[in-house]
Amino acid sequence: MASSDEAVDTWLCEHGSAPVRYRTLRDILHRPADDPELAAAARAVAEYQPALDVAAAQDRDGTWAGRLHTADSRLGIHLTTEIQLPRLSEYGWGPESAAVRRTAVFLRRLLPRQGSASADYRDLAPYMRGTRRRRYIVNFARAIAAGLLAHAGYSDDPAVIATARDLLDATYRFVTGPAAAAPVRGDPPVVVEAAFDHQLGYPAIPDLYLLQLFAYCPALSQGDGRQRIKAVVDYVLGPAYDALDERIGYVALEDHPFVKGWKIVLPPPHELTRTGRWGYGLIVLEMFARLTPLVRHKRLAAYLDWLQQWRRPDGLYDAPAAAFSAAASGHVATRVRLSPDWRRAEHRIADITFRVRLIEALAANDPGLRYLNTDLYRQAAGRASS
Repeated sequence: MASSDEAVDTWLCEHGSAPVRYRTLRDILHRPADDPELAAAARAVAEYQPALDVAAAQDRDGTWAGRLHTADSRLGIHLTTEIQLPRLSEYGWGPESAAVRRTAVFLRRLLPRQGSASADYRDLAPYMRGTRRRRYIVNFARAIAAGLLAHAGYSDDPAVIATARDLLDATYRFVTGPAAAAPVRGDPPVVVEAAFDHQLGYPAIPDLYLLQLFAYCPALSQGDGRQRIKAVVDYVLGPAYDALDERIGYVALEDHPFVKGWKIVLPPPHELTRTGRWGYGLIVLEMFARLTPLVRHKRLAAYLDWLQQWRRPDGLYDAPAAAFSAAASGHVATRVRLSPDWRRAEHRIADITFRVRLIEALAANDPGLRYLNTDLYRQAAGRASS
């Protein structure tokens, strides 16, 4: 299998877009920083037109359209910081980029637990009426900002690590506390008071923002953080979380309630295919691969097994066009598309293959998954499913 993987990685470097070539060398083959081929790929990424277009739409203050949060992505508002900065990160742009650094300056102001000036919260500022609302928005913005920074290459920033640990502690207190079994009640569902963390004044129910932060901050896996992450992952994959509405529930604050939202959704693989949401599915699976040995969890192992159905004899991956919605939007779904035009089969195959190879590489770096891409893989997945 190793030689097959080498051939696939070579194909990605020869046929993939500039971000696929660069990230294959950096994230899968782990070429050193002074490698000439990696340096050339980095220069190509810096000149990649889709990335330049994203950077050109950035405001001088480091935001996109003065918005931090996307709110309901179904409304079609895509020019927001939480969508556009991850696009640059996925294209391979990091702290060496002036555009990324500008956004980092803005996001760092949102990290302190006591909060920042109201104007720094941009589109969220109007919601900060009252002490209880302010505490909620401060910690909601901390989760967004720290996750974006970690994804953008600032995972070793002490302020990012401190924020991540603070929010992980609160999330751990929730998933191991009495409210975790039934964190909402009523119709429509409202988050119960016991689900609020008394230290932060925030219901640290796991969501996509917290998942992104924990996934891209490897420092959390040190010390007791590893146990806490395991507890969070186990809760997300458990029945109590699965029973929650996709919007999780309303948060009762001063004035009108605020929707918690952004539940981590893991429907069966065939459902993702039917609804055209495999782009979302692949990115969420990648986040989990950064947090936990996938084959130790029945539901995650099922995704790995499903992916093998797409593997062609040459080792490349493809999937029916219906599995990927042409109208995919939001701060997660579009990240899988590193090439501008999926009407060309080669672009689609390169992007999908790169994403699966990345998930495999993340898994292979975990001693518990060293058997991935061997005949033992299916046996391990079978044990996890039993």
